[in-house]
Amino acid sequence: MIDALDNITVSTRVASSSGHQSLRFKRHLTGLYSRFAGNIFSAEDVTHAKPAPDVFLFAAQAMGAPPHRGAP
Repeated sequence: MIDALDNITVSTRVASSSGHQSLRFKRHLTGLYSRFAGNIFSAEDVTHAKPAPDVFLFAAQAMGAPPHRGAP
């Protein structure tokens, strides 16, 4: 997993329907918290959670990436 993440050459974020407390716990458990600290977005950050795409749109906006752009 770490090797795969190290080979990603574009900016990355974590966007999840989980809450921040759960995301922190999971990232610390896997040793990935410091890699994504400050770039973790939760459904708690938006008004509408799943199935609405709001958390993903919010993360894309934070990256400065228009969501309609698609993957690089």
